[in-house]
Amino acid sequence: MSEKILKAICLMVDENDLTEIELTRESLELKLVRQGFSSDSISYVLDWIANLNQDVPKSPAALAGKDSFRTFTDEELDLIDPEFLNYIMKIESMKLINQDERELILDKLKLIDNEDLSEDSMRFLIAMILFGTKNHNNDFLFAHAHEPEILKTLN
Repeated sequence: MSEKILKAICLMVDENDLTEIELTRESLELKLVRQGFSSDSISYVLDWIANLNQDVPKSPAALAGKDSFRTFTDEELDLIDPEFLNYIMKIESMKLINQDERELILDKLKLIDNEDLSEDSMRFLIAMILFGTKNHNNDFLFAHAHEPEILKTLN
């Protein structure tokens, strides 16, 4: 996912109106077309966001013991920036996310091109992923609440 597509997400999620997202897919598409985004980018972003609102799946990680550790697959290493993988492991070790949330984040990040994303952009995406789950985890969101500039950096 390029910075341009991330900007499209930010346009849809107005930081002043996070609780009142009652826009239809059609009105979002129209808004993004007016901003100059391609229909392929718009469809990709809207589908990606639509799939965020799902329960955190029970992963094999949930069966792991407290002394177990996570190794990354070749696919994960190819698709997700190593710096981001380290960051994800760090926030898990800080108990800001659990194993199931980590797996959900990895699954969603594998779907996007994240090579050109900044760390702030990645944090924003992780917050979106966590907030998009039905039983979202506020620990990560509160830990980064002091960083409201993130949306401003994406404009």
